[in-house]
Amino acid sequence: MRKILLVAAMLLSGCDGCDKVKQLANINKDIEYKETVDLPGLPGGDTVVPAGGISADLPRYAMATNSAEYLKQYNTSPNLVTHVKLKSLGMTIVAPDAQYFNFLDSVRLFVNATGLPEQLAAYKYNIAKGMKTVDMNVADLNLKEYFLKDSMYFRINAHFTAIPNDSTKLEIKSVFNILANPLN
Repeated sequence: MRKILLVAAMLLSGCDGCDKVKQLANINKDIEYKETVDLPGLPGGDTVVPAGGISADLPRYAMATNSAEYLKQYNTSPNLVTHVKLKSLGMTIVAPDAQYFNFLDSVRLFVNATGLPEQLAAYKYNIAKGMKTVDMNVADLNLKEYFLKDSMYFRINAHFTAIPNDSTKLEIKSVFNILANPLN
C-alpha cells in the first residue's frame, strides 16, 4: 500500500519523479536452475593424459528455461524484460564420494540457443586441488534472448590434467537474475 501511495504521489507531482516511479515498478527476480550431468570419458578413450594436459569439450546439454511460466508467475511478458544476467554458477561433484576436481585446472562454460551465437558465460582458471565445488566467474552478458527461448544449451570446455573417474556426476547450479519493467 505504501508503494502505491508513493507512486501516486510522484505521478501527481509531475515527471520529477518519473525515474523513481519507473524504478519502483521494476520486477527483479532471481531464478535458480539445477542440472546433473555425467562426466564422460575423455575423447579418444585416453587413459593417460599427456604432459601439459588435454583440453576437451564435454557433450552439450540442454536446459529448459521455463521462461513463459516464470514471466506469467511474475505478471510480465517478454517485451517488458530488460535483462537476464547469469548471477552465479557453480559445479559440485555429487558422485563418486571420493572424487575431487583434481583432474582439471580450468573450465569454461559456453551458452547458446537456437538461432543465437555461442557465448562464454562462465569460467574458472587455476582450480585448486581438493575441491568438490567450483564457483565460477560469470561474464557480464545480457542473456535475455537466450532465456526467452524454450531451451538454452551449455557446452563445457575443460583442461584436464588427469583422468576423472568414469562415474563422475556433476551438479551444475546456476542463478539467473531477471529484470522486467511494465513501464518500459
